Amino acid sequence: MNTNQAKARRRGLVSALFERGKIETTVAGAKSVAGLADKLMGLAKKNTVASRRQAIKILGGDRLIAKIFGEVAPKYANRQSGYTRLIRLGQRFSDTAEMGILEFVEGTEPKPEPTQKAKSQKSKIKSSS
Repeated sequence: MNTNQAKARRRGLVSALFERGKIETTVAGAKSVAGLADKLMGLAKKNTVASRRQAIKILGGDRLIAKIFGEVAPKYANRQSGYTRLIRLGQRFSDTAEMGILEFVEGTEPKPEPTQKAKSQKSKIKSSS
């Protein structure tokens, strides 16, 4: 694969990761994208004009910059590194390439507990069945 093609593939995968939150790709591709995603997250946490320009240079455009700097980076303000995780899925049937899901580690805030009203509605549904 040509160097420019490899850069374009990594750029596309990291853009998809920031848009969707997770991507399914080969393990080798996920490992190369994870480092780039961590680098972009570090730039986004700095939130300076220079870091925005560096992120635009890496992504090749500014369509995702506002989302990365405004929505994604604040979720990980207390985390030093390790923003992504790789879950291995096994081999792809057609060419036996090792596949995996690369996703962001969830934010540090816990899931909200269900309210008392929601709990009582669940028990009513169970008792009526």
